[in-house]
Amino acid sequence: MTLGGVIPCSTQLKPVFNAALGYQCITVSGNGLASDGTLIGYRGSLMYNRYYNAIRQQSAIPFVKSSDYVCNPHNNRVQPYLVDQAKQYSEFNIYANGSVQLGTDVVPLVCLQEHAGAYSFNYNGAAYYFVLIINSLPAGCPAVHFGESCNGTTTPTPTSTPTSTPAPSNTTFKVTATNNWVNGNDNFTQYSVDIKNGGTTDITSLVISATNFNASSKWNIESLTNGDLTLPSYATIPAGGTFTFGFITTSSVIPSFAVKN
Repeated sequence: MTLGGVIPCSTQLKPVFNAALGYQCITVSGNGLASDGTLIGYRGSLMYNRYYNAIRQQSAIPFVKSSDYVCNPHNNRVQPYLVDQAKQYSEFNIYANGSVQLGTDVVPLVCLQEHAGAYSFNYNGAAYYFVLIINSLPAGCPAVHFGESCNGTTTPTPTSTPTSTPAPSNTTFKVTATNNWVNGNDNFTQYSVDIKNGGTTDITSLVISATNFNASSKWNIESLTNGDLTLPSYATIPAGGTFTFGFITTSSVIPSFAVKN
């Protein structure tokens, strides 16, 4: 068998970017191997972002490691890959020129003809490998089942109603339209919502009332059975910090959000 060798990743990425430019969601799924033998797994959703001219993570993608583990009391075996210990990057962007951005660092991708559409890169002493899956959904991204709530985006009926901390007056919401496209008779708009904690203590629980919120898909936020929204269980908004969630809607009305007492 003759191996094909290195090929330009920019060529391999063309059909992926063509799909992303058509507002199809891209799933990235991969793994890595560090020099100390630690295994790393990651999976998440990407969509094209005009501002970055890249396919960009829709919410922070968890990079879980085999070195983070506990003993599973159900079978008395070590359970690796703890999602609550996952590393996340502020940016995970793939560029058409054949490079990937993690946080503020941009590194080149390597593509081999014999690897049939896979991509690899080296970063911080680890070798990473991933594939890109083009989803056929007309809007939004499917659940990736990798670190999100076991019940998807819906929180089970709580035994007691969650409360908001700290005082609602210290919390503000900034709604920004980040993308817009037409598919058939539907006009889709993608929004990013920044929740700003203006208080002096961390926010670990928040109940949010939403007006004119009709999302076809959403990420980094969960729904309560009464229609209110709440932070994911893993989320904390530090004092003075910001937490971001996103959604896609076909409504022409810009929704508004407020902390619910």
